[in-house]
Amino acid sequence: STVIPRRSVVVESGDTFVFVQRPQSPTTFERRSVELDHEFSDRAIVAKGLSPGEKVVAIGGIVMAQIYEDRLAAETGESR
Repeated sequence: STVIPRRSVVVESGDTFVFVQRPQSPTTFERRSVELDHEFSDRAIVAKGLSPGEKVVAIGGIVMAQIYEDRLAAETGESR
């Protein structure tokens, strides 16, 4: 299992996700759905959606979620 900081996990409208750094572009991140196996006060165990060694945003995930939603709305005219 992969263990990440609990604060990396964003839950919005029933969807659970994290922002993962793209290895080929350290300043680019992708929103990735994850399934958690268990959550503690400071960490979460990821059952699906993340591989060991991948880097996730530990601070600012909620801000990134808002930026993602704003960008999606601007590009498609819709929001989630």
